[in-house]
Amino acid sequence: MKVIDVKEAKENLEKILEEVEKGEKVILKSKNKEFVIYPKSKRKLGIFKNKVQIEPDIDKPLPKEIIEDFYN
Repeated sequence: MKVIDVKEAKENLEKILEEVEKGEKVILKSKNKEFVIYPKSKRKLGIFKNKVQIEPDIDKPLPKEIIEDFYN
């Protein structure tokens, strides 16, 4: 993880963004504040396909006991 002063970041922004794109985490430091820039995570779509089932009665009201437990 790199710590970069904001002044330096302004001068080398394109280079810093390329590093972030490659997976590098960067901390921008301005006076007494720090801002962390994380690379975008790569999510896999469809990992739960055919693993999660929704019951046809999903919108059916809950039993009275469950509702009472929820509010007590």
